[in-house]
Amino acid sequence: MSNVLLLLLGMVFTVAGAEKSEVVVLEGTTAVLPCVLDPRSKQSGAIHWTKSRGRQKSGLMYLNVGLVQRVRCSRSELGDCSLHISRVTAEDAGEYKCTVQERGRVTTTDVTLRVIRVSFSTSEPLEGGFLNVSCSVTPWPENAKIKWLLNGKERQSAISGSRGRDTERRISSVSQSDAGNWTCVVLTPVNRSWKVLVEASELLKVKGIEMPQNDAMMVYAAVGSSADLPCVFTEGFSPYNTTWTRLSKGSSAGQIPSSHLVYVPLPTAPRNSSIPWDRSLNVPMVDIGDGGLYMCSARVQNQKMERKMELVTVQVSSKIKHNTLTLTCHLSNPKEVTKYEWVRVTYDIHGTASVRLVGAFRDLSLANPEEQDAGELACRYYGSRGLLGNVTYHSHTMGGLYREKGSSSNKGAMVVGFGILSLLVVLIALQMYRNHRRRKMIMPYPALETIVHSNANEQERNRAKQKKGSCDR
Repeated sequence: MSNVLLLLLGMVFTVAGAEKSEVVVLEGTTAVLPCVLDPRSKQSGAIHWTKSRGRQKSGLMYLNVGLVQRVRCSRSELGDCSLHISRVTAEDAGEYKCTVQERGRVTTTDVTLRVIRVSFSTSEPLEGGFLNVSCSVTPWPENAKIKWLLNGKERQSAISGSRGRDTERRISSVSQSDAGNWTCVVLTPVNRSWKVLVEASELLKVKGIEMPQNDAMMVYAAVGSSADLPCVFTEGFSPYNTTWTRLSKGSSAGQIPSSHLVYVPLPTAPRNSSIPWDRSLNVPMVDIGDGGLYMCSARVQNQKMERKMELVTVQVSSKIKHNTLTLTCHLSNPKEVTKYEWVRVTYDIHGTASVRLVGAFRDLSLANPEEQDAGELACRYYGSRGLLGNVTYHSHTMGGLYREKGSSSNKGAMVVGFGILSLLVVLIALQMYRNHRRRKMIMPYPALETIVHSNANEQERNRAKQKKGSCDR
């Protein structure tokens, strides 16, 4: 068996009033049945190991002579007559007796050998199939019960077992959540409580879609960046009829264009190689409307397998009010987020980055943003499993936004003033042009200009005389 873990608790103990031992081993390992004489004895005695099979007994070993293959006796000068059985099977379990004749004295030691085994009906089942997980202890301990652990967590409550019978757990539809270390814990009653007699583990590997392992995966991507939605099958598989379907949200739902279906090389694979068991979906540039639920489905060995996952889009929005810039970290689905952090990232002349915490909430407010240091602001978001992702916002962009907002109130006055000034310039230029035209027309006739001026002066004098005569009357 591979990946075997065996923990023996209280493996050897002595029953009051008699020399009796109990040994519990995992099937396939080596069992050592103890039989130790007085170390002060220096004479060899006759050693006789027997195994009880109902009422019959079969001799196993006599006087330093071991059976071939799996059985040997470790007869030493210190009086160790233990029996070693390699590659133990369930058939080796039972009651053993060590009899030593020395100086006319007979010493006996009784040893109970129990063999435990954890097994699966299928060593590497496919997703969606059925599976039997069994735990057998031969011979079954009296009044014992077992409980199952999967990856260290209890899978179900303790189940009572009966002597000589396997205790099984049936899984009707295997999933990746069933993969891992299955541990059978055997409990026996001791003084009104339960004591662990032995526990044994076996590793189960489930073939199918290994990434993601379930339908609860969420992939985070900043708007404008690329994203990979994973759909990786067991290595060596060649899934066919692979389709990606959008199930909810976004601008539309339906099948993903085949042009978006690309192979994403695994870290261990050569660059630019196509891996037939990797059916991941690549989104070259994430848009705000791309967030939503997606499903990857394919067939393997005439069995359909599918996995759902959600793409969460992330972006930073900005708002300026009363000389304060407010940045907000937006996620299309923030249900996994438990904490936000805002950090400022700056770089020295050598390109070394330094990070400084500037906020611990979803919103970040900055007074007089045009006075802020250059650099980047990054929003980090965390969940129960640690850092989920981050999105970056550049400080020089904020300064530009602030200056644009601050100068917008003066734009109207500037436009009106410029219009009035332009109108005055046009009027002055027009008047200068008219005067220039007038002088140009008069200059060729100087005598006419004198007559015109004389007539004008004569008319002025006549009007003055008329006004004076009317006043004398």
